[in-house]
Amino acid sequence: MKRNLKRIALIALLLSWSNAAYGDQTGLSVGDLPGYGEKAYFDQEATYAPGAELTSNFVGDSHVSDNHVGDLPLSVSIDGEVQAASHALPRPIPSTLKAVSQPLEGQIPRKLKVLAPMSRGQHSAKCDQVGCEPTCESSAGANAAANRVMGRMKKRLEQGDYWMSTEALLWFTQNRSMPALITTSDPQTLPILPEGGADNVQTVFGDDINGEASGGIRLDFGKRLTEDFSIGGRFWWLGNNDDSYAASDDGSTMTIGRPFYNVGIQENDALLVAIDPVDVNDSNFTGSVVGRSQLKLWAAEGYGLINLAWVENCSIDLIGGYSHFSISDMLSMQSETIDEDTARIRRYNDQFDIDNEFNGGQIGFNLAMSQGRWSATSMTKIHLGNMNQQVRIIGSSFDQTPPVAPNITSGGLLAMGNQGEYERDTFSFVPEVNFKIGYSLQDNVNFTVGYSFIYFDNVALVGDIIDTNVDSLFLNTGLSGARPSFDFDDSGLWVQGIDFGLTIQI
Repeated sequence: MKRNLKRIALIALLLSWSNAAYGDQTGLSVGDLPGYGEKAYFDQEATYAPGAELTSNFVGDSHVSDNHVGDLPLSVSIDGEVQAASHALPRPIPSTLKAVSQPLEGQIPRKLKVLAPMSRGQHSAKCDQVGCEPTCESSAGANAAANRVMGRMKKRLEQGDYWMSTEALLWFTQNRSMPALITTSDPQTLPILPEGGADNVQTVFGDDINGEASGGIRLDFGKRLTEDFSIGGRFWWLGNNDDSYAASDDGSTMTIGRPFYNVGIQENDALLVAIDPVDVNDSNFTGSVVGRSQLKLWAAEGYGLINLAWVENCSIDLIGGYSHFSISDMLSMQSETIDEDTARIRRYNDQFDIDNEFNGGQIGFNLAMSQGRWSATSMTKIHLGNMNQQVRIIGSSFDQTPPVAPNITSGGLLAMGNQGEYERDTFSFVPEVNFKIGYSLQDNVNFTVGYSFIYFDNVALVGDIIDTNVDSLFLNTGLSGARPSFDFDDSGLWVQGIDFGLTIQI
């Protein structure tokens, strides 16, 4: 009996020790808090279930080795059951855990759907099932391709260090020397040089052709190839610098003439265009005259820049490259005289065209300084090379006394024996200076105001090749005497003015 009591006591002691061992666990597992516990893991994210309450049963109540089931990651199966990551649970899962693992009747919560984006394959499958709108696959692909192209272009521009500037030019050309070509005087007097005198003779066209302001444009663009070397191109064009005069009269207001030196009588003379003579026995001329002079300039350059020094906000570059300049000078003269007594009509046309083409190299320096948004640049260089000069002289005359047929011959008044085409090459140098002050509107946009000066050496101009010595015996004959003649004569020409520019760097 005592032995039986001892056995019963030993069994009771063992049972109480076992219950004490299970009840002595203090670490909280899934279900310790309403909704979810501190050590609950479901596919790496815990989901809160509002309906979960604390119960007397815990997943951790079943002891497996030294770990609890709640200490191991759990995954949600397709049918909504919670499975252990490494082994099976020793007993059924409590209903509270099923509420946590199967929210909203087993559907994956909306938050988890957002956090788990579709793969490309899933997206294509979804499109096949429900049918994609144009914005789904095709539109996204087109936008992606366009973005890639724009991204490459932007990256290339950022790496390329390009620049481009455009400037509006307001330049003045030098007054060009020219002989007196049209003169006027008081009525019933002769318009023969020299100027002034009792007849009030005036030169109204020729003498000095005024170099008035001309508008133009200058473009400069380039690319930095290395830290110290860049290449660029420049083009500038200046609007035509014109000077002209036109008049017509019957001699009652003024007398009009085209002056020249008559080698036959060795005196100044004039081709009468309009005159009302004092002597009634002299002819009364009615006529008109037009004179026009035109100067055109443009240039194209290709150059390289080598950085020689850079200190803080100051840099010095060496400039070298190729230069081309074009200078065209033109003069045209037309006059018509009608004899009121005989109805005789005489017309004289003279045309002078000169083209100067410079091709050579350039060398110089460019100094740039900046302080805050302000900047200043100074460019000085000289162009050295060949100046090709081409001259064309053409003249014609018309003489008719109705009803006789007109006599049209070669040779005008100033274009007679000197007619023809002439060409030669000569060495020339062209110094150039440019100063600019700029203000940066943005990091890569700069507005500039500057001054430019260019001098052209050994240039052929119309005023230097006109010969006003005329043998009047050959007028209207188609023949020519010794004068006028032709000879090359060089002179210089300069242009200067103000520049207004905008520079963009990309």
